[in-house]
Amino acid sequence: MKTKYHLILATVLLLPAAALQAADLTSGYVIGGPPFNASNLFVDQAAGGGGDTNAVTGDQPWVAVLSDRWLANQSISITGIALPIRTDSAAGTLTFTFYDLGADNAFTGVANEALLGTATVNFSPVNTSAYSVVFDTPVDFTSVGTGIAVRISSSAAARFKISTPGTNFAVRLNAGDGSAIATNPAFKLTLAGINNSAVDTDMDGLPDYAETNTGVFVSNQNTGTDPNNADTDGDLLNDGQEITLGTNPFKQDTDNDGLTDGREANSALANFTNTSPTRRDTDADGLGDQYEVDNGLDALTNADFDNDTFTDADEVLFYSSNPKLAASFPGDGTSPAPGSFTAIQDAGPIANGSSLDLPNTLGSVIINEATNGGNDYDYPNGVTNFAFVYPNLFPAAGSAVSITGFAWTVSSAFNISGDIRLEFYDLGADGALGGLEKETLVGVARGTLLVPAATSVMYWNFTPINFTSQGKGLAIRIISTEALRLKGQDNLGSALWTFATGNGTLGNIRSSRLSIGGTAVAPALPRILSFTRSGTANTLTWDLNGVPSVTVERSTDLGITNPWMKVLTNSTNTIYMENSADPRAFFRLSTP
Repeated sequence: MKTKYHLILATVLLLPAAALQAADLTSGYVIGGPPFNASNLFVDQAAGGGGDTNAVTGDQPWVAVLSDRWLANQSISITGIALPIRTDSAAGTLTFTFYDLGADNAFTGVANEALLGTATVNFSPVNTSAYSVVFDTPVDFTSVGTGIAVRISSSAAARFKISTPGTNFAVRLNAGDGSAIATNPAFKLTLAGINNSAVDTDMDGLPDYAETNTGVFVSNQNTGTDPNNADTDGDLLNDGQEITLGTNPFKQDTDNDGLTDGREANSALANFTNTSPTRRDTDADGLGDQYEVDNGLDALTNADFDNDTFTDADEVLFYSSNPKLAASFPGDGTSPAPGSFTAIQDAGPIANGSSLDLPNTLGSVIINEATNGGNDYDYPNGVTNFAFVYPNLFPAAGSAVSITGFAWTVSSAFNISGDIRLEFYDLGADGALGGLEKETLVGVARGTLLVPAATSVMYWNFTPINFTSQGKGLAIRIISTEALRLKGQDNLGSALWTFATGNGTLGNIRSSRLSIGGTAVAPALPRILSFTRSGTANTLTWDLNGVPSVTVERSTDLGITNPWMKVLTNSTNTIYMENSADPRAFFRLSTP
């Protein structure tokens, strides 16, 4: 995909600066409290605590800078401010002077920025508290940039609260040149006001200025949605609701569970399911929302619909019995009984720290690292809340992968014979686990664990799982009907144990040694063999290396200022010749 850049020219209007007398500062302001509320805030960070500025009189040698508060060329009204002041400050007058950050959205000194207006207030410290004031007359202006700088002047010694930088805090910069202040650079203040550009044409709960119609969500101030269409993706959940819920306003089924976002979250629909539009398995019982909804099961809370002591997931995933009929259960004579699947083989006891000759048991292996040793970790209800993650298991995206077997270390002291389900997930192009429900399930293997006589490596050959990789990574989840004890290692080079949600690792457990049987063959790619220049003649040769054709692109500076230009498209040739007075020439090959 190529990125297109557009030059946008805009004419804006700055209103004359005005001095506005306001009421006295009132102590006792708390975040989220009066006189400001969520509908009239650009930032809300005023609170006690933090470090102290020096008690100073007159213009402060710094300004508080708030960037990315609105878009350029919008009608902004600053109506009030709140900030924490120390009790050892002297009673006096504060003057707030506001500056537009300009088109570069950076503060480079008060002399270089556009003066917007001032507001003057009285204060008399009574306790260590945040003080607030609503200006008698707002500071109104049309924005040039996306943020504002506030300079504070005091008629008497005043001491303010500062803090380490954090989300939404005002950065404290030198007023003269905009350089950083090394110690405690964040200033605590709350800025109230109104963005008068917040017209909502399609009445979806999002202001027009935020719906930039780019098709890409950046932030709540730049949602990328269509300002003239309340439901950009047509899933019957309006754009404002999608932004609030965290669903994708450009995709009808955010969690890929087969149910549209509207059906899961819009209670006004007749087929409303009340399931999560961002979780493929709302109740985390092992069955996806669509399966449970389509088959009349409870997708929200009940994991055993027919109360036969076998969970719905076990009946569906392991035994093929009817999860809605108590008379249908594993071993009833018609449904498969536990242990009826191909058994996982016991490789026998192995010495502590030694490895098993897995190539002789799994055949070809993608990774071979199953060993004894390490710490034991017990899972009385099977293993469902985390995944083994290999971010770089395959040689390249597009690899032809065949998974044929699996091995890991178990212990007889805790494991109970039961049924096992292995789920294999492609991690996609980024190679990172964003949550199993967001990754691609490429295959499942089911079998029965036979409890070993001692700590052993268990290996299991199954019907191959074949797929073409989207990236280089794989995640594996184990689900068991009975208790499992697995070996954990403090070695990040092995399979990392990560929560199934993708949110961090599982406690102090670092990784586990697994072995995966199979093959992963990287896709064929063309190779440049030689480049020669004789006089003004350039000659490039390459090897197709099994691909049917190539596209050859040329640039004089690696595309920095001279874009890559196609000189051959979908060609079966293996040589390209040209005459060029310019000795600079760079080439790259790609496949269709």
